[in-house]
Amino acid sequence: MNATELASLLEVDSWYKLVTREEIATTLRAQQAEIESLKKRCLDEIFKTTYADRSAEVMCEQWEKAQAEIEALKLQLHTTLTNRDLRTYDGKLE
Repeated sequence: MNATELASLLEVDSWYKLVTREEIATTLRAQQAEIESLKKRCLDEIFKTTYADRSAEVMCEQWEKAQAEIEALKLQLHTTLTNRDLRTYDGKLE
């Protein structure tokens, strides 16, 4: 029995002759469990499709940002070493 069938039975004046309270409770609990299961599956699918691509996109952006920071640090290090070498250069080639 599903929720629609149960509702139809309850609309009958003598519904209590057609279905017991235990059957109603069991049906409602089963329906709720199925709803929760379907809701979880839907949310999992939504999460996967929404964030899977975004996650990869974010990882690529972070990687590109990290590469840019590395290049900037390399340039800064090169500039620092070059300036220090020029300050300490005594004119002799070794």
